[in-house]
Amino acid sequence: MKQLRLQLNQLLSDTRREWMREVLYNYRLTNKKLWYYYGYQSSNEMKEDLLQKESKQSLTVQ
Repeated sequence: MKQLRLQLNQLLSDTRREWMREVLYNYRLTNKKLWYYYGYQSSNEMKEDLLQKESKQSLTVQ
């Protein structure tokens, strides 16, 4: 059960990052509280999360 919960949490985090990237980069939305609506504690946490995910994806593509 704990394994399932960890996996679900990881999937939710991944989905949140994908949606944030879509909203910020493809639609160029700049709402100052956008990070709050997606459940981040601060805009810096959101930026770090998105940058971390981008670096992981670029490593897998190469």
